[in-house]
Amino acid sequence: PLPDPPAAGWRHDTTAGQLRLVRAYTGTRVVSAGGKRHACWNFADSTFAGGSGGTLLTHGTACFGAAGLVRRETHVPGYTTASGQGGTLVRTLTIHL
Repeated sequence: PLPDPPAAGWRHDTTAGQLRLVRAYTGTRVVSAGGKRHACWNFADSTFAGGSGGTLLTHGTACFGAAGLVRRETHVPGYTTASGQGGTLVRTLTIHL
């Protein structure tokens, strides 16, 4: 079972050098990974360059279960490949528990 969830509206906003990192609790979610279903806390994450009011570098979600990180999805808008094609890069990391 999950421990008690963060309070509704929980948000952590901090800076690290020139980066601003924001994580906000958005509720619980069931995630399928490794053939199992995991009850998770769901967080919205964003990373900005230049501090408050800066440029959005990445955004996504992080799902944490009783054993830790279950799934992390990151979107990188404005991504350009070596061949010059642009778009949004989407990376998904799933931990099979």
